[in-house]
Amino acid sequence: MQQIKVLPQFPKLGPVFGKKVNEVAGILKGLSAEAAARFKSEGKWRVQVEGQDNWVTQEMVNFEYEPAAGWSLAAEGGMTAAVDTRLDEGLILEGLARELVNRIQNMRKEAGFAVTDRIALDLEAPPKVLEAFEKRRSYILQETLTVEVSHSGQPGEFRRSWPLADGEATLSVARAKVVEQRAQ
Repeated sequence: MQQIKVLPQFPKLGPVFGKKVNEVAGILKGLSAEAAARFKSEGKWRVQVEGQDNWVTQEMVNFEYEPAAGWSLAAEGGMTAAVDTRLDEGLILEGLARELVNRIQNMRKEAGFAVTDRIALDLEAPPKVLEAFEKRRSYILQETLTVEVSHSGQPGEFRRSWPLADGEATLSVARAKVVEQRAQ
């Protein structure tokens, strides 16, 4: 989940290695994550300069932790937390559904609809957006007060295209004709 890098401290390496400090720093910076971890655990690292073995100690370097691809790290007080930041199919569809809600709500506002107006929605979109819509249909309809959905391409009172999921989604909204039924 994390990789370790060695960062040379030139003020501490210089007095020991003199003119060869840049060569030593290059060796230390080039250590693999595994070698850097071994250096940290053993407390010293052997480098060969002009045919002679020399030791670099932990006091001469700093260790930096980098997350492996797809991970994010946070450390404080000796504790480190790692979070997997890779997106799976479910998270991608959830994000697209939320994006649709946001776009529809913005369109309602731009069209001047009342907050309580029920709407009819026409949606033309790339397959991934349509899949997200169908998987999260009840959430989207509830959040946007949508009571009718079509995929006909017919313009409503307000129509707009948005870039979504590597394509373009065209949405049209109109006030829905809701018939109130009263108990007699």
